[in-house]
Amino acid sequence: SLYLAALRAGGEMASELGDDAFAKKCRTVFESGSAKIAQLFNGEFYEQEEDPKHLGAIGVGKGCYIDQVIGQWWAHQTGLGRIYDAKSIKSALHSLWKYNFLPDVGPFRQQFKRGRFYALPGNAGLLMCTWPKGGLRDDFVKHWQYGYFNECMTGFEWQAAAHMVMEGDPVSGEGFEKAIADPSDPRALTLRGLAVARAIHDRYSPSQRNPYNEIECSDHYARAAASYSLLLGVCGFHYHGPKGEIGFQPKLSPENFRAPFTAASGWGTYGQTQNAGGSWSATITVRHGSLRLQTIRLPWLGNQSTVKIGDQTLKSRGAESLLELAEPLLLKPGTRLEIIG
Repeated sequence: SLYLAALRAGGEMASELGDDAFAKKCRTVFESGSAKIAQLFNGEFYEQEEDPKHLGAIGVGKGCYIDQVIGQWWAHQTGLGRIYDAKSIKSALHSLWKYNFLPDVGPFRQQFKRGRFYALPGNAGLLMCTWPKGGLRDDFVKHWQYGYFNECMTGFEWQAAAHMVMEGDPVSGEGFEKAIADPSDPRALTLRGLAVARAIHDRYSPSQRNPYNEIECSDHYARAAASYSLLLGVCGFHYHGPKGEIGFQPKLSPENFRAPFTAASGWGTYGQTQNAGGSWSATITVRHGSLRLQTIRLPWLGNQSTVKIGDQTLKSRGAESLLELAEPLLLKPGTRLEIIG
């Protein structure tokens, strides 16, 4: 799936640079690969079709693997859209929660002792791979890498948690016990992603471990930086620098939301509020550097939306979820843009 996302990225870059031939080639290979991946879906999650020429090598086979839809996680962060079936991808993420998430890893590790104990009894975590439908071959167990599958490594967990949030509906308020238990509830994936994130947070509480060193394969392992994708997922952040396009679709308390954002040449804060009458307002404030801006994407925008800097109303054209400025802006530090829905 990472390869499919890379093909989409290559095709998009080629299109923007006018290389139609390479864009077409990327699209053709992408469509072929997307169709082939669809064949790996078993009704709940994606399996690995092993190469018959290399059956002596270790794989996951029919396992429920933590990285099975990682390409879509990457595509969401880079604005590449869907790379294959949304319903199947969401089912795969629910399967990770169903088959791989352990509220307490202790009983599991009593039985499956191979692998490094990054999560201890009493800790929650998301396992790398399980075989709920069978298919764990005896010769897998002979490989030293088999121990990896019993581990809870935060870089992989952050990826899955962030992707769950990206695929779920916004949540706010309290009392989500029923929602998180019901996979048909559109908020369930968001809540399950946040629960996985909380499990990592609790494992690396300063009372237990160094919160600045999520150990995975070695100290200060770079993959834990996937945690930043959870911020992007919670913000529903969208950005295209050359087009001057920025967007937000908050997944956590959207009626009263505030978060930082980073762009190509600056950073700042975004906030949005739903007012008593049901209308919306938002602010984009640049704190450092600059932000080139022409298009704003927010889910509640309409054709009556306006944008202001101080008392000045800027010329713009509104549509569903989209506001396009008549002229591009270059926002400098301290500039506060207000959007009214």
